[in-house]
Amino acid sequence: MKKQFYLLLAAIGISGTVLGQQAVPIHVPAMKNNFEKASKVAKWNQKDFDNPLFESDFSEALGDVWTVDNENASPAEDDNWVIGTDIPNGPFAIAGINSSTADNGFAMFDSDGYCANYAFPYPTQNAWIQTAEAIPLPAEDVSVQFETYYRAFQGQCFFEFSEDGNIWTSIELFTDVDVNDATDNSELFTFFVEDLSGVDDAFFRFRYVGACDYAWMIDDFKIAATPEFDIRMTSAWYDEYILLGGEDDDIVDYYDNLEYSEYLQDNVRPLTFIAEVENLGTSELTGVTLEVIVNTPMGDQTFTSDAITVQPFEFGVIEIPNAMLDAFEDGGELGDYTVNFSVSVAEDEGDLSNNSVPPKSFVVNDVYMANDRDLLVGPSTSIADDCTWGSQFVYKEATTVDYLAFGLIETATFESAEGVVTIINTTPGELLNLNIRQGSVLEEEGPDNVMELLFGDDEIEYVIEEADITTGGTLNWIIVPLPEPITLDPDVIYQAEVTLPIVGEDYCLIAQVSQQEELAGTVFTPDDLSSGPQGWFTLGTEAPALRIGKFGPNNTQETPSLSFSMGQNFPNPVSNGSTRIAWELQVPAENITFTISDNTGKTIYQKDLGDRPAGVQEDIVLDDLKLAAGVYQYGLKVGNERMVRKMVITK
Repeated sequence: MKKQFYLLLAAIGISGTVLGQQAVPIHVPAMKNNFEKASKVAKWNQKDFDNPLFESDFSEALGDVWTVDNENASPAEDDNWVIGTDIPNGPFAIAGINSSTADNGFAMFDSDGYCANYAFPYPTQNAWIQTAEAIPLPAEDVSVQFETYYRAFQGQCFFEFSEDGNIWTSIELFTDVDVNDATDNSELFTFFVEDLSGVDDAFFRFRYVGACDYAWMIDDFKIAATPEFDIRMTSAWYDEYILLGGEDDDIVDYYDNLEYSEYLQDNVRPLTFIAEVENLGTSELTGVTLEVIVNTPMGDQTFTSDAITVQPFEFGVIEIPNAMLDAFEDGGELGDYTVNFSVSVAEDEGDLSNNSVPPKSFVVNDVYMANDRDLLVGPSTSIADDCTWGSQFVYKEATTVDYLAFGLIETATFESAEGVVTIINTTPGELLNLNIRQGSVLEEEGPDNVMELLFGDDEIEYVIEEADITTGGTLNWIIVPLPEPITLDPDVIYQAEVTLPIVGEDYCLIAQVSQQEELAGTVFTPDDLSSGPQGWFTLGTEAPALRIGKFGPNNTQETPSLSFSMGQNFPNPVSNGSTRIAWELQVPAENITFTISDNTGKTIYQKDLGDRPAGVQEDIVLDDLKLAAGVYQYGLKVGNERMVRKMVITK
């Protein structure tokens, strides 16, 4: 994949970029894990070749159209590509390819599956699948196309061609897929092969080089004459962040222009629509114009860019700056927004199927901001004691906030490059500390970047409860009210934080989400400091599931906002065994539960409140509580959100 004008992250190890004169290192631990990444929201868009010069859907028997071979190190001499419908089956198996014709067969190299047979140090795998015969190329200019699915760990993937079957020209694929990242499943690749212009025939092959990676699959390979006119939209955004990231850019501006999936009312701003396009044809394209239609709660609104020209086989960037939605004029109309992107040219393309990307969407709510799209990836791979995870935000207006929210994962399996397998489980009863930090941990501390924790180190505590841990595909959000509401200033970076203090030898797996832009998520581990100005790493295009929110006004609008509230028990401390807790519900909900847990995270009291309509305002009355003196945690769960507070029992 080629992305030439914005932030590039290395595929393996620790890398970074420069922002505001500061090096920003990216933390990419070299460990395989058993969590698959979600596909990107706006993926590369391609159109299928209508009249290919050659095509193979890999339904053919091995040897008829394709042959396999390898130069693997011992004892991996028999690790070859296969054709069929079997899917990866190693200890870290990914899904089978979701290609157009997967049911009748595809090509696969299951590096992880083969790896299960070996001990460290692993043998090098260098294996390929190639056409059995040279393919005739009657067109002057040709392009190739194939569907693929690959997840990266410590390998390289190549598309190669040769006129004689001996000397091969290589094109490395997936150079911007980070460790543990994956392509879309499946992703359709199309590219012009300049070195084949005027060539009569050629052999083609796919070659994997590495050891104990995940798996790589190929299907529906085609060769076609390159069209004269063909524009493709490769990616699109509704923010300006993608153009930032240079040495002269201010870091506050960077976070101010992240592509938030949840905008807090009164914190909306003019949007900048941007599209990256590629000319896949042999001729210059003129009048290349971006059109954006935004579906808002107040109706549709259309924006059009100035036209640009894109040369053959080159990329271009089209912008519509400072687009103020009518629905944003009075602080932002609550509700759902969908952004539709399309590109047109002056020339006649014919087929327009690759002139757009899938729409993007966001929400304006009255409770919190988020840039994570609520898409769970798995756990953070930073699991050490005294580790702190952070997620950064910038507000446009002074905003009073009331709570922090985060998520936990039950279990995960990791394997290092040396083959050491570690199974980590989140332990109920483990203590976590939460906080909000003012200032950017990615810049030098100074007069222009004043660092301050807004609460004491252990002022906001949470004890892990088994019921709060995410065990499936939907993230459970744990909501922890602040000791008191606090007002956050505009145009200042704030970081929501959760820390695993050095207490015992237990672990926790902080949930990690995907789809936001680079540098939103951060992590600090005292035993593994980065080269950055304050020792923090970022997490690339991932971030811990962390949010800062406020208790919104009572309303019945069904937006993805906090839909309930629960007060502090009164009296507190409890000295006579009786107390009451007020709660209210803004939207209808089912299976509402109230629980109390002890300092081991064990549930010692549960009350099922059933299904309730919107507008409920009640007290939970607890009489004759026979609990030992101590600190307890109680919580109210509505849907996949659970609010927790502390209760003190005295005797």
